[in-house]
Amino acid sequence: MSFFTALGKMALALLAMIGVGVASCEVNKAYWDRQVRELCELDGGVVVYEQVELTPGEYRDNDGKSGSIRVPSETSPLAKQYSYLRRTTTNYIRTGSPAVSRRESVIFRKSDGKELGRSVSYTRTGGSFPNGISETASFSCNDIEEIPLDIERQIFSIKGE
Repeated sequence: MSFFTALGKMALALLAMIGVGVASCEVNKAYWDRQVRELCELDGGVVVYEQVELTPGEYRDNDGKSGSIRVPSETSPLAKQYSYLRRTTTNYIRTGSPAVSRRESVIFRKSDGKELGRSVSYTRTGGSFPNGISETASFSCNDIEEIPLDIERQIFSIKGE
């Protein structure tokens, strides 16, 4: 067997291994995307407990823009200056590649601690064949049009609008 024939067989074997690796990653990613979609449809989205109508002054005081207000994390250095805060927890359903997580955010009124609404989203990150070029792929409830996650817009409105 000539050197070039052996080299060609090795190149073919390498290409076949890469092809199998890519296919395996894509099948695994598709499986977890389906799982995330099902979780989003069962549990994802926003639940509003109380709608709040803000005066134009309250809207400005909470950095209102484009019909929404800023709701910082309760641990943020900015928390002292805002009337409403967010508490977020993330739990991992699967670690590794791909990783799958459940993120829950609760918006509450700082003055009395009352929960105004809750948002739940699931996310799959990673799982693509490592090529060193492309960014990490992801899929989440945000990618499903029927599941709105705009919790601030669903809780808060501005008087007169």
